[in-house]
Amino acid sequence: TVSATSEKEDLFPMNYTLIDTNSEFKGVITDVEEYPQQIIWTVTSDNREYLIPFVEDWIEMSEPKTRTLKVHLPAGLLNLDESELED
Repeated sequence: TVSATSEKEDLFPMNYTLIDTNSEFKGVITDVEEYPQQIIWTVTSDNREYLIPFVEDWIEMSEPKTRTLKVHLPAGLLNLDESELED
């Protein structure tokens, strides 16, 4: 069985290091916002904040002992705002 504490920690993994296995991206989850339709993680990396939606299917591994979360983010998710700047 999964305890309520670990289930809540999966949704709200504050101060976990998030590593994208699809790229070289690595950051720290510094905030979590719960909206009616979605949970959004604020991930800080290189003095920049990224808003990443919680999608259970993207999580490959959660390691509470090392506070590490490995995810497979869709290509382009982290640089969406950069494409807007090019216009």
